[in-house]
Amino acid sequence: MIKLGFIFYHSVFERTTNFNLTMRSFTIISLFLFSNWMIKAQSSQLVTDYLEAWKNFYPSKAVNLGLHQAIFNYEDFSTVKIRSWLAYNKKTLIEAEKASKNPHWNTRVNARLLRSQVRNEIDLWGAGISSDHVLKKYVELINDAVTNIVRADWLTEGERHTLLIERLNAVENLCQAVRQYVMDQENNDVSDHINSLETAMVFYEDSLPNKYSWLLDNEKGFLREGCRKAARGIESLIRFLKD
Repeated sequence: MIKLGFIFYHSVFERTTNFNLTMRSFTIISLFLFSNWMIKAQSSQLVTDYLEAWKNFYPSKAVNLGLHQAIFNYEDFSTVKIRSWLAYNKKTLIEAEKASKNPHWNTRVNARLLRSQVRNEIDLWGAGISSDHVLKKYVELINDAVTNIVRADWLTEGERHTLLIERLNAVENLCQAVRQYVMDQENNDVSDHINSLETAMVFYEDSLPNKYSWLLDNEKGFLREGCRKAARGIESLIRFLKD
């Protein structure tokens, strides 16, 4: 239950920042998070299943909550994945509504908290989603592709090397995905994202290979080549967005 509380807290805090929700909402979430009775409550199968699905959709956030195995996955905000996630949340909302009327208080608490979380996800990714929001998510993925990997002290050198190369390749693919997404949309204002991408390009080209090359003393060549390709992919994307 406490894990769901963290997810709910994180989601609403993010929405508070992005959509100027009231501090009152933030306070309510904090109360849910830190209440002693909440920690003792038993999670239902519905909540357990949702946690697993949430972890698969937001693996980077899951890593930040201490779910280390999630580091071997990375977010995929493709149209297909977003539609699938939205459909799952709508289905879960129906089940949570039913469970919120359960006679057992702990099941009701779980269900009502889950219901609030699910509604947030539906609002976040639903019919009213803006193209700017999706672009922002893509740019965040490009910027943060290796953040958790370089910080993860529980990884072996071999695991870290493999993940770094995978994520650097993912950056190239994400750049292509952004190009395609922009071409498929109308009236996109991409100017707010260019500065962030330029910062990311410098990071992958200079900062990452120089600052973290000690992580893989025997693999510097592979790391630098991956960084170079990632930086060139971002550079090409920036030129495309400026045209």
